[in-house]
Amino acid sequence: MSRIFLLTAEHVVDAITQAVAEHLPDLEPVAVFNKAEFDTAIADVTPDDFLLSFCTNVIVPGWVIETLGERALNIHPAAPEYPGRDPHHFAFLDGVKRYGATAHLMTETVDAGPIYDIEWFDVPKGSTPHDIMLLADEAGIRLAQRIIAALGRGDSFRPNGAEWGARKTSRNNFKRLCRISPIAHKDEFERRMAGVANPKYKNAFVALHGRVFKDTGETYTPVRVKASKEWEDFTETAYCGLLDAAKERYRFATYDALGDGAHVIWRHDIDHSVHRAVRLAELEAERGLVATYFFWIRSPYYNVLEPEIKACAAKILSLGHRIGLHFDINGYGDSDWTYDVLDARIKREATLLSEEFGGAVGAVSFHDPENGSMLSFDAEKLGGLVNAYAKRFHYEYGYCSDSNGYWRHAPIGEVITKGGHEKLQVLTHPVWWTAETLAPREKIERAVLGRARSVMREYDDHLARSGRTNLE
Repeated sequence: MSRIFLLTAEHVVDAITQAVAEHLPDLEPVAVFNKAEFDTAIADVTPDDFLLSFCTNVIVPGWVIETLGERALNIHPAAPEYPGRDPHHFAFLDGVKRYGATAHLMTETVDAGPIYDIEWFDVPKGSTPHDIMLLADEAGIRLAQRIIAALGRGDSFRPNGAEWGARKTSRNNFKRLCRISPIAHKDEFERRMAGVANPKYKNAFVALHGRVFKDTGETYTPVRVKASKEWEDFTETAYCGLLDAAKERYRFATYDALGDGAHVIWRHDIDHSVHRAVRLAELEAERGLVATYFFWIRSPYYNVLEPEIKACAAKILSLGHRIGLHFDINGYGDSDWTYDVLDARIKREATLLSEEFGGAVGAVSFHDPENGSMLSFDAEKLGGLVNAYAKRFHYEYGYCSDSNGYWRHAPIGEVITKGGHEKLQVLTHPVWWTAETLAPREKIERAVLGRARSVMREYDDHLARSGRTNLE
């Protein structure tokens, strides 16, 4: 008695066996579910036998395929556009609306033989990858039943003209899909997590410095040690308190309009985060206050020529604030600085900043001024700009700063409330002032990762706008 080997899975075997009993009663169904069972069963295969494989990862040996010829069929639980392993995950990420199962002649090359038939179905809105897989399995059962019925009628199979998709996915392709980039932006993170989801397995992982960190499915709650009191000082709430206290005692002045009487020059050196600068500018504008924001042209943390950064600068200017140049000698290779050299380079950078931002640049501050003895350059103006480190500001004004995100000297709040200075220059760095309490390094990490994720979003969006494939 000839046999039909059913190389399949337990959740579909009953429906297929029943179809064999109904349409091919002269064939003995032999169900096998793994390689060991298959190797044993197929040892004495003859050209009169049949093989139908479906829902299996067992690779059929070439000699078996050669022996059976056109009597070896496979049902791939996916549309022809998705040959290979784990197709439902890739179909989900492609947002397919129509999917199916594909019957084809078995060849030694997986999912490559002539296609005989396809069972199509519409993918319901909101389907997960697992949902798509189950629907494809159901379509595969219907297709298997149709194939078996055709065999019972003695029909011959002919290619229907459908072609396999050009991308054949492997298990390694899926593993690459499961790798979540540490700098994935929010939308990409959610898309990728949904794309590799499975009810039984936590597939997603992060690879970091050669180590793998698997998704546990838990929701992360930030682990907090007891925060330093100084960290609690560096929040948006605390910042608003500083502004309110300063407003009670001082008039807010700018470098181009100092005036007489008690006043404070409120200054920001934007070292790390322009987005934080925008937030502080909003808080100041809500109180009718004006500050000066110094942009660092040679910053490794942002690029003043980027459209997003220019938009931030435009926002700051629209709120009534001033912009200045944050000048860094480390951007140059010289070791011998003179007023002439300094004037020329500051003027050049200031011109670039003014042209790009469309606003006047009225002042200059040094980045890391103790480096290179820049504090010795204390002329009233440098490169035509008011020098924030000019001699007059050193002698006539009190000074306090939030450098490094903790109080190295007297806290700004104490300096303001004590009122020991009629004229005061306050320096802040926007990155330190956040909505929640964080350690200084956490704030820098957030700024750096935020920028990296923004760059990745631009990459993804650019490919989408260009209609190009975003290869995983």
